[in-house]
Amino acid sequence: YRFQEASFNLPRNEFLDRTINILAFGDPQRPFSVVVTRDHLDKFPDVIALLKEQIHQLSHKEKKFSEHEFGDFSVAPSQHGLDEPVGRGAEASVSYSRQGQNVHQRIALITLPKRLVLAINGTFTEKWSDAMLSDWKKLITSIELH
Repeated sequence: YRFQEASFNLPRNEFLDRTINILAFGDPQRPFSVVVTRDHLDKFPDVIALLKEQIHQLSHKEKKFSEHEFGDFSVAPSQHGLDEPVGRGAEASVSYSRQGQNVHQRIALITLPKRLVLAINGTFTEKWSDAMLSDWKKLITSIELH
């Protein structure tokens, strides 16, 4: 198993990767956070349906919920090639209030092999600046699946 700082051998080949990567930028008291997780499509036909359901759940759970954007995109597989249809993405921009704190979030889901999903969430407590939106776009367009 390989990650940024190291790699190690796993006792079995089959496992479900539930790792979480959290990257924080800027002010440690109010960071712009990018969280990367892994998920599974389960009963959903694609990432668009999964993201719509996640937004639906957020809209019922969080106060002052608002959906600002929703769309799809594609990510090209790496030069190594993957033999399954992968790289379809869905993205949404939402805002809400949680425990009195404003949350402005962009959510991107990307199809991986074996009906797995890569989820990338960008979160900030204020409306995103143009620079943050530009950085997010660069992040999304630079994704290369392995």
